[in-house]
Amino acid sequence: MLRVFNRSASKLALAAILVFSSLSTAAVAAPTTTVSKITVTDFAGRSITFDKPVKSVVTLAAGDAQIVAALGGNLVGRPKTSNTKLPKAVLDAAVIGSAHTPNYELITALKPELIIGSKSLNVKDVKALEATGAKVFLTNSESVNEIKESVLKIGQLLGKSERAKATAQAMDVKLQLAGKINKDNPKKALIVYGAPGTLLAAMPDSLPGDLLTRAGGKNVASDFPKMEKMSGYAQLSAERVIASNPDVVFLITHGDPEAVKKAFDAEISKNASWSSLTAVKKDHIVILPSHLFGTNPGTKIFDSLQVLATHLKEAE
Repeated sequence: MLRVFNRSASKLALAAILVFSSLSTAAVAAPTTTVSKITVTDFAGRSITFDKPVKSVVTLAAGDAQIVAALGGNLVGRPKTSNTKLPKAVLDAAVIGSAHTPNYELITALKPELIIGSKSLNVKDVKALEATGAKVFLTNSESVNEIKESVLKIGQLLGKSERAKATAQAMDVKLQLAGKINKDNPKKALIVYGAPGTLLAAMPDSLPGDLLTRAGGKNVASDFPKMEKMSGYAQLSAERVIASNPDVVFLITHGDPEAVKKAFDAEISKNASWSSLTAVKKDHIVILPSHLFGTNPGTKIFDSLQVLATHLKEAE
């Protein structure tokens, strides 16, 4: 009887092994794990969903192109720019016009899965951009925090969230270091933006104004009347500037920096009181590099802060 029992037990054990083996093989052959969809809300409140990480991107702003390149994304198209200091991965991408006038035929030919545009400039272009076959993500860059948020959201879309988090953390460290330079000795400063046909003052809720505050500057335009059509900026008022007497005046532009300097010199010549300003008497009139201040600098935002902090320090 014992032998019969052992023989039966052996048969049962062998059967169990065969069943387990077949189940294991089936599990390997047909995994149940599914890839989660990627859904991100852009800065215009629009929800964008992809079934898998984005493999090809066109950007309408150089700063966003820089972010895509920094995260290791495949940038196939970028806007025309005079900035030769951009990463090779950005400069090598096809030129697709500008944020104001994107070339839809070129974009369509590149077959991007994603187009990254600007909330302020391209919200009106969304349907035309989507007609190229791509999905559209709109960014905003009116503060340092918004640029860091863009890094994280673009990282999600590219399937590179961990790299994006590391990049944002590295940006934070450098921003904090630059922000300590003038912590105990803030300077009064004015940032003048040279727009076509006019000069504007950057307020604290603009990107240049946010950078100035972080760099240890006291923005003398903080109480200037805001413009309705251009958020974050005010019309330049000679009387208000003279009354506030800034230690430093910074000049920024999208275009030719020397043209803005000439326009500012012309403004000074209209009113002799400008010569009484500390910034004018000590020649603390600084033309800021356009690739760091005339547009969204992307992951190089800490370089922008470093430049401001250094000039404020030198104005002692």
